[in-house]
Amino acid sequence: MLMSDVKVEGKEATLKLEGKLDATTAPQLKEKLEELTGDVTDINIDMSDLAYTSSAGLRLFLQYHNLLLKAGGKLTLMYPNDMIMEIFEDTGMADSLNIVR
Repeated sequence: MLMSDVKVEGKEATLKLEGKLDATTAPQLKEKLEELTGDVTDINIDMSDLAYTSSAGLRLFLQYHNLLLKAGGKLTLMYPNDMIMEIFEDTGMADSLNIVR
């Protein structure tokens, strides 16, 4: 299971992820993000229990960052572990995504 909790308050949603985000689980996250983007402008992704993300997860984060930005909203990635933060830094994504440590 990738998602453990989804909370929506007005135009803001918070998704709590757990486990691994990879090619197998990324479609679950994409489906949930597609459901939310109709009514929600700001999405927070709590990564405190996410152990790993592959390039499939990175693509989704970048895709929805750009999509929400164009719609006047934002995607915020919250509490990535050190390994995930290193991936963001190594790929240059740390400079373009909204990340809260």
